[in-house]
Amino acid sequence: MLQGSSYGLPIVVRDASGAVIDEAKVKSGVFQVGELEKRYGDGGEVWYDAGRGCWVVPLSEAETFMLDGVIEWQARFLMENGEVAGTVPKSEFVYRSINKTELAGGGEDVGE
Repeated sequence: MLQGSSYGLPIVVRDASGAVIDEAKVKSGVFQVGELEKRYGDGGEVWYDAGRGCWVVPLSEAETFMLDGVIEWQARFLMENGEVAGTVPKSEFVYRSINKTELAGGGEDVGE
């Protein structure tokens, strides 16, 4: 991942038997990406893309500027059956951008 880029981050989540966890099995959920929390359900911004078989976590240009170095991400769900399940945290490297101009927001250099 690169700071300052926007993403529709695709995340495939599987249960212990290897089956994909999709929106039919999930009541609500939270995706933690570094310090950013993104929600599924009740007006959350995460959605499930059935065509690709993955959850899509939107990250804006401004949000990725807040990420730096090695970050951890994790998904946790409230299942339709009332159980709560989560993924083992994973690590992702975020490359530091040398240019800090926010292009989408029209802002000036955001600095360090």
